[in-house]
Amino acid sequence: MNKLSYMEVVTVPNYSYVFNFEENFIHTETKVWMTKNWTNCFYYCGIYMILIFGGKHYMSTRPRFELRGVLALWNTLLASFSIIGLTRTLPELVHVLKHYGFYHSVCIPSFIEQDVVSGFWTWMFVLSKLPELGDTIFIVLRKQELIFLHWYHHITVLLYSWFSYSEYTASARWFVVMNFFIHSIMYSYYALKAMQYRPPKICAMLITVLQITQMFIGCIINISAHQYLENQIECHISRLNVKLSLLISNENEFDFLLLNDKITSVHKEINDRENNDEYGNEIRDIRRECNSSSEDIAEDRGNHKWITCTESKNIPRRIQFVPGKKSAKPQVSSNINEPLDFFKFLLMNLLIQCAIIKEKYYCSICPDKPKMHLKLAINNFCSLIQTY
Repeated sequence: MNKLSYMEVVTVPNYSYVFNFEENFIHTETKVWMTKNWTNCFYYCGIYMILIFGGKHYMSTRPRFELRGVLALWNTLLASFSIIGLTRTLPELVHVLKHYGFYHSVCIPSFIEQDVVSGFWTWMFVLSKLPELGDTIFIVLRKQELIFLHWYHHITVLLYSWFSYSEYTASARWFVVMNFFIHSIMYSYYALKAMQYRPPKICAMLITVLQITQMFIGCIINISAHQYLENQIECHISRLNVKLSLLISNENEFDFLLLNDKITSVHKEINDRENNDEYGNEIRDIRRECNSSSEDIAEDRGNHKWITCTESKNIPRRIQFVPGKKSAKPQVSSNINEPLDFFKFLLMNLLIQCAIIKEKYYCSICPDKPKMHLKLAINNFCSLIQTY
């Protein structure tokens, strides 16, 4: 399949209907406006930070707001917008993959320059990142836990989306479609929760899986674009954009690193207390209280099993536990308190990638020498840092 220049004319999907506001979309005018107002994003982010942290301080001495009706309406509107956006941008991506191939989908920005329907909804997608900041307002007013990754994600996505549109980043068609798809499910889930419906628990898991899948697909897209650029193949994406996109795409991975660290520390704490007579006896006594309906309790300490304790009074005092309602959003971690943690996990991620990706054969070289593994990983890690 021949590779087209981004200036060549391509066909567009056969849309069943094109609205007047879509037909009147002029991409050059929107690009000029977005480029001219690029710096306003930083003012928006500054106001956003003042509102959420000022609001958090203001609400610290006041009762929480319920806001279920407003929250249900808010999530319903965002879900509807995402569903409409998906139906207007997905046909263009499918059409390009079918008729022009993967290279075109990554490197040729015809979805903005030559398709008024996809171009208009891509512009709407970028602008929607500004009202989506309102998600955090509900968290503050309802006095739910505000984690670092939440507000960091909103800020970086707003800045990156605006920056990418002003560059006409060709690979953005992938991220627009994926984000519309995930948000259509995610905000629908939030709307149902706000309406006090009980969606199946698998829905929350599905959202998380989709977010991780988006991360992997995003990495593939960016690595492919980087390879095209390295091979001197025309590709309408800057190297800076590739690096920024990779950084943002890996946010979910940082969350899972935190989750793994939390699980490991809690598991170790429980095991330590199991092996300690002073704490172990107390934990076993509480298990018996929780399982008072059962007459057959093994006397052997090694055979005791954990059971579910629904009453807060039955929870061991020395195990940290905060009872209360969980946030409607599927957040897997809550212990990032400083931006410094973000960079710590970034460097950890790079170190792991060096050990796994660049030393695929390390097991056959030194299976019994973990120090050698670490040495190889650190050497590659230092080399990778120097490239930046």
